[in-house]
Amino acid sequence: MMLYGLRRLGVALALLFATAGANAPDTAEYVRVRLFSGKLISSVDVSDAAGKRLTLYDSSGALATLDNAQKIGFDVWNEFLRARWQSGTAPMDRALIKSSSGTVTVDIGGESRSYHGSLELTLDGDIERPGLVIINEVSLSDYVSAVLPAEYGFPEPEGMKALAIAIRTYALRARSEREGAYHLTDDTGSQVYMGISAETDLARAAVEATSGMTVTHDGQLIEAVYSAHCGGHSANNEDVWSSRPVSYLRGREDPYDRDAPVARWTSSVKKTDLLDHFSRKYASTVKDIDVSERGSGGRATMIMLDAKGKDVNITAQSFRVAVNDRFGPSAIKSTFFDIEKKGDTYEFSGRGLGHGVGLCQWGAAAQARKGRSYRDILSFYYRDVEIEGYESDFQVTSAPLADAGLVRPDPEPADRVAPPQQEKPKQTRQSAPKQAPKPKKWTQSDRGESTSSGRLSGRRAGW
Repeated sequence: MMLYGLRRLGVALALLFATAGANAPDTAEYVRVRLFSGKLISSVDVSDAAGKRLTLYDSSGALATLDNAQKIGFDVWNEFLRARWQSGTAPMDRALIKSSSGTVTVDIGGESRSYHGSLELTLDGDIERPGLVIINEVSLSDYVSAVLPAEYGFPEPEGMKALAIAIRTYALRARSEREGAYHLTDDTGSQVYMGISAETDLARAAVEATSGMTVTHDGQLIEAVYSAHCGGHSANNEDVWSSRPVSYLRGREDPYDRDAPVARWTSSVKKTDLLDHFSRKYASTVKDIDVSERGSGGRATMIMLDAKGKDVNITAQSFRVAVNDRFGPSAIKSTFFDIEKKGDTYEFSGRGLGHGVGLCQWGAAAQARKGRSYRDILSFYYRDVEIEGYESDFQVTSAPLADAGLVRPDPEPADRVAPPQQEKPKQTRQSAPKQAPKPKKWTQSDRGESTSSGRLSGRRAGW
């Protein structure tokens, strides 16, 4: 997409991103991100991104210090992780790498990325085909600064600040809920994180202007999901995922999203190919496919498969994922679609891009261009929420969406655009009786297995 206004930096940044009362530095917080998620990694080279000193630790302490831009190679050797450097080699269960510059470069088969913070490496626990797990421990500020431009391609300051707060909230909640070696992955299973190369001056300014600010509901960090654009009407969480309704994730008409370039789309799949795909998937002869239920704004929620005269209903999101896995990610761009049989093909016609729950990125950019503030934007997409500074003693381990409470009455007609909201007075909040679990520190007993819980976390992405 075309970006504009990116050259007016310098002094203008300070004016555009004047801080709005943020009160907690992100540098006091950090997250742990699994890098190159979804890839089987058999070897990797690590170096100091600035060509300075690199220190390798194993479970007993410092093992080697390398100067002059030397690299440390890692691979799988028998049942161990093996480290190799210019003057030595050593097997280990887990490695920790720190650099004197505070930045590290990871090279995997010619693909190179640099990151702030430190790295940890271990094996993934697969006995038959073990691979490397690479974890980046990075400050929250550096993490959000890299995710923001990778996830959000618009330059309007208020929109960028809204997304920075949503990204921060998502990361902190994931950290509070996940136990194990890492909190997030670097792909669309969590939030896209490409490291230092993705950072921009505009993104860094937005992160600094909103430092420490999060979105909460009843004192809990919300599940701050977002998608590319909602097709003119956002979705209830239960219309997309198999979960109970959550009061702050209510679908509503979104007039700001109507002018997105892919507001409407069509695609087609050969009828026999689609039916054969689902026949194999469900071990039955599927003769027809159609939408059987719709939710907020007309979005498909259930799909009927006619299998030997018996109706099998699956969620529209499950259907979409199955189709896209077989026919490509552009086959069904959202769950906002119709199905029509045309000759020997099924034609899908729809609106939007992504799951459509929570914040709509195209709509957020349009609101920013119309002069609405980041608070207006966040309050439009997340209902009945507070936008405030994060306090580390908040109790943020709220229930996953599958266990959340019932929906509250809609606070306003769905076809009415919310007016700009007045900022609420800062409220004093008592510390929760139980503190949120603190991130685990590096220990010898840590394991590198995936800790995906199947909650809504891990389904952030527009896809």
